[in-house]
Amino acid sequence: MESTVGSTTGQDEHVNELRQSAFVRPLLEADDLDNSCQRNSKQQMLLCGLLAKKAVDAGLTVKPYIKTSLSPGSGVVTYYLRESGVMPYLSQLGFDVVGYGCMTCIGNSGPLPEPVVEAITQTVNESWNALAAPSDTLYYWNPKSTYIKSPPFFENLV
Repeated sequence: MESTVGSTTGQDEHVNELRQSAFVRPLLEADDLDNSCQRNSKQQMLLCGLLAKKAVDAGLTVKPYIKTSLSPGSGVVTYYLRESGVMPYLSQLGFDVVGYGCMTCIGNSGPLPEPVVEAITQTVNESWNALAAPSDTLYYWNPKSTYIKSPPFFENLV
């Protein structure tokens, strides 16, 4: 697989790639993450680390427009990922600890990469930034937000 991380490719090329990719079309789910806040400290997180090791060993990389983060449910997860030796592989793929508990899902893991923000600004359909409720009320949110899932109170709204 061709690596684009750390390449000299210009930002404009990434923006064009984003615009034409299926990645942008389905509501720009622009975050990729290993997140255990729902699972607290289950050892299944070790599988994420082992998968990261296999990916690095195979020479796979993460595209620069994919937002990566790791927000374990507790410090116990960080401890056993570090002690098992998989933390460097997670980090090499961009999955560094950004905090504990609810971070990434609620937008607290930092901004999106600039090429993604530019692609969103230039490409996103404005209706993607609003949700209509049965009461005909529109709920807007910032298109630069890092939400990967609608907050629970948006579920079942049309």
